[in-house]
Amino acid sequence: MEKTFKESLLGVLKGVLIGVSICLAGVLVFAFVLKFTSLSQFWIKTVNQIIKLIAVTVACITSVRGKRGFLKGAVVGFGVVFVTFFLFGLISGGLSFGWGTLLEAVYGILIGLIGGILAVNLKKPV
Repeated sequence: MEKTFKESLLGVLKGVLIGVSICLAGVLVFAFVLKFTSLSQFWIKTVNQIIKLIAVTVACITSVRGKRGFLKGAVVGFGVVFVTFFLFGLISGGLSFGWGTLLEAVYGILIGLIGGILAVNLKKPV
């Protein structure tokens, strides 16, 4: 039982690191694009959500294995949103908690849940 818990924990940690890395890279590329364009706040928020969607989904597909994929995926999704929230807060110089933060966490959990389900049900190459 302990070996399975350690494997699950390592898989979740790996997923969070992958998701955070993808999210940081995506935001960096998008910031570069924004430097040369003038997009409305609507598009900035939408693209940021799409970046998180891709980051959490890829993180789950590459790291979640075995049973309870939905739970592992939800933890990965929450972890990615949680870590990126604090990283971007540190980068911008301030953190602000509110309903938006709570909705971000729920969004991350739901995307991770779906990504975890996909991860354990996709055919893996032999």
